[in-house]
Amino acid sequence: MADDQAQSKQERKDFFISYTSTDRQWAEWIAWQLEEATYRVIIQAWDFRPGTNFVAEMDTAAKHADRTLLVLSAAYLTSDYAFAEWAAAFRHDAKGKQGRVLPVRIQKCEVEGLLGSIVYIDLVGQDEAQARGHLLAGVQRERAKPATVPFPVESQEKRAIREEINLDTKQERFIQKRIDEAFIAGLQVAGYKKPHTAITNVKISKDKIQYDEA
Repeated sequence: MADDQAQSKQERKDFFISYTSTDRQWAEWIAWQLEEATYRVIIQAWDFRPGTNFVAEMDTAAKHADRTLLVLSAAYLTSDYAFAEWAAAFRHDAKGKQGRVLPVRIQKCEVEGLLGSIVYIDLVGQDEAQARGHLLAGVQRERAKPATVPFPVESQEKRAIREEINLDTKQERFIQKRIDEAFIAGLQVAGYKKPHTAITNVKISKDKIQYDEA
């Protein structure tokens, strides 16, 4: 009994990497990063050796891995085998309290259904250093509070753009005000403006002038 328990404990792995053959390079890169960070990983490309039973190996991986990491892509979402792999982990942790299903998105794709409700690690559009940082930060179960949070300071570029937009808005309002004043003055001279009426919402287009009287 003690030997069986020791063997069972020894066989436990941190992650089972679930992927399709299309995304094998991504899967191996993820597995490499995790093992370099001292996590224990099961991945078909390295652990399922010739002569073994594929289905039996998948069953063992699902049973002995604490978490199933999904390499998310369009191909993965249409794979029946991939569905079976993440569904087995989802059955034991439907509310996600243990984080047993951990999606890692490596390609832009629409994640719908039950899988769409699970927060994923997003590596899309990142370089290798950024992707590694996001991956290793995302697999941690602890709260993601940073050591420090810098005071928000607007960059010079953003400030310049904002000031330019504000200036353009002020200039547009000034010009519109002068157009309105000139138009109203013209109506008064021509005798079209009734006494004690206010002209608002002046709109001048190429072929007509519109305004409201109050």
